[in-house]
Amino acid sequence: MSTAGTTILVTRGDDIGVAVGANRAAYDACTEGILRNVSLIACAPHVADAAARLRDLSHINIGLHVCLTCEWDQPRWGPVAPRRAVPHLLAPDGAFYNYPQALHDTRVALDELMIEVAAQLRHLRALGLRVAYLDTHVGVEWLHDYGLRDRLAALATQEGLLYNLPLQRLPLEETPVDNYDYAGRLMQQLAMAPPGAYLVVGHPTYDDAEMRAFVLCGAPRRSGVEIAAERNGQRAMFMRADVLAYCAAHAVAVRRISEL
Repeated sequence: MSTAGTTILVTRGDDIGVAVGANRAAYDACTEGILRNVSLIACAPHVADAAARLRDLSHINIGLHVCLTCEWDQPRWGPVAPRRAVPHLLAPDGAFYNYPQALHDTRVALDELMIEVAAQLRHLRALGLRVAYLDTHVGVEWLHDYGLRDRLAALATQEGLLYNLPLQRLPLEETPVDNYDYAGRLMQQLAMAPPGAYLVVGHPTYDDAEMRAFVLCGAPRRSGVEIAAERNGQRAMFMRADVLAYCAAHAVAVRRISEL
């Protein structure tokens, strides 16, 4: 697709399936806003609810958000594949390790990782979803130096999925904005950007009791109140009225990944 003189915005919402509020936010941002690509975590606790909301939306792309870790102390999740088939992916509590570095340190076999990835893809398809692309949760492939990226690319080719497209990010804003004003930040970035195709990624959800109960692992542990406010701001980035008006006024073309 030629981008001469045009700003193309590939909008992607990640981590869908982790909470019902995230699923509602993704649906609303797709039907009322500019979200056009939705990446689902197949092993997340509310992925079936996400599939029920999204599978009949013909104007969006669904992606497999390959997830081999769980960065939360609350909630926790683990593999889709039978646990006996992926024993080295399991932390002592039986869920995934928190972050890719811990998984990397176990030197888990590449075949074991791919068993889980294939199981996640099958699960999304079994839920009635037409999967168009795959990407990765917390960049897990970048910490593995023994071929995970190549295996994911091979799987994508085999399954007819898009993967690792060379899309650039928008330039950083010139002036500070409120921490949670992702909508204002996006408009500021768009105003700075020369014509081209850009990827914009958010983690949309609503600021509700469910999301406020999340606890991110690490020190210091981030509170769910902060996380809910942050991700609610990312939801607004995709659907606030002034963002929609800006895109219309400046002929910003919002696209699915498959349209590039």
